[in-house]
Amino acid sequence: MKLFINKVKILKIPNISQHLFDHNNQFRVYRKVNFPVWLIILFLILHLPVLCEAQVTEKTGQNSQKEALKVFADGGIDRDYMKREIRFVNYVRDPRMADVYLLITDQSTGSGGREYTINYQGQNIYAGINDTLKFIRNSTDTYEIYRRGMIEVIKQGLMRYVVTTPIINDISISYEPTVKKTVPKEDKWKKWVFSIGSGIELDGEKYEKDWNSDISLSAGKITEKWKFTSHSSYDYSQNEYEHDERIIKDIRRELDASSRLAKKMGEHWAIGVNGNIDSDVRQNNKLSVEFTPQIEYNLFPYSEYSRKQFPIQIGLSLNHHDYYEETIYDKTSEIVSNINMSAVSVITEKWGSVINVLEGSFYLHDLDKNNFEWVNILNFRLFKGFSINTLLVVNLIHNQLYLEKGDLTVEEVLLHRKQFETRYNYHISFGFSYSFG
Repeated sequence: MKLFINKVKILKIPNISQHLFDHNNQFRVYRKVNFPVWLIILFLILHLPVLCEAQVTEKTGQNSQKEALKVFADGGIDRDYMKREIRFVNYVRDPRMADVYLLITDQSTGSGGREYTINYQGQNIYAGINDTLKFIRNSTDTYEIYRRGMIEVIKQGLMRYVVTTPIINDISISYEPTVKKTVPKEDKWKKWVFSIGSGIELDGEKYEKDWNSDISLSAGKITEKWKFTSHSSYDYSQNEYEHDERIIKDIRRELDASSRLAKKMGEHWAIGVNGNIDSDVRQNNKLSVEFTPQIEYNLFPYSEYSRKQFPIQIGLSLNHHDYYEETIYDKTSEIVSNINMSAVSVITEKWGSVINVLEGSFYLHDLDKNNFEWVNILNFRLFKGFSINTLLVVNLIHNQLYLEKGDLTVEEVLLHRKQFETRYNYHISFGFSYSFG
């Protein structure tokens, strides 16, 4: 009992008023220091539903983009621009991975513009769902007008596929009727298209001066049945070289004018006539005039010309040649005739494209005087993002009637003013490209 009393005596009884006073001070300090924190907490509580909804929306958008349509675009289109303007699809680097394979081809129009054919080929779950749209680029359209119009047409064709994907919920459709401009019924040019161009180029240094000028003219008219094209150019070049106090001057004048008139006789046949006038000092050609009637058969219909073509041509040419110098055959001028044949194969598919050109000709007065040329251009998509391209040109030459008699001077050899006798020439190039990311 005594022990208990002693313990009670040492207990310290707190002052209640002092405790309340200290507590109020602490509360005032606490309120003063943490007031901004309370505002932040209150703001978060009020906006918590909105933040959660935004987070859910962002995740939903990411999921929708993952399930977006996979597209591979091939052909004449600015792919970087397409990726910026069409963001509701995913772009793949391998056409085999695509849900939709876009193949864009083009050909010239009668008005001097280009007609683009956009072929949509469905793959995977869209196999068999194909479509084809066209876009016309006028000859006066700028590049920006062209690519904007092309993108709009591409979008229209993609909608039938995009509508089956979750991302369709993020796409809105608007309608803005276009006020059509009044177009005169009569074409004062009657579908003729003309163009003219010219240029001047100057280069110089202490021991060398170059001058070059050119002018070109072209005209054309294309209708459903007829096609006429004509192009002419004249080049003048003057080069001066100073060496050991000597000035070597080289002046060249080159003229080239060609015209072609053809009539389509159906989906596979066409007949036509070609005319050509040219002059070239390197080939000892003072003036050459050529007239060639031709007939053409295309293995594929002309309606598929933008994607695949295989025209075979045969013609009989009548040529008149005037030479600068007497030839090795003792001729200063002559009239000869020759048969020329050509076959061109152009294939554009998912794996790439291949172009083969085979041409041959021989003179009727001497069948041993002939020439054969083979050109092969290959662009092959080997695997995802990796493509190879090759160029092969082979010429077998046995028809150099124009070769100048006598030996060539050093200047003529160095300046390539004259052509050597040869039996062949070739050119081979190979390259590859790989894209990733």
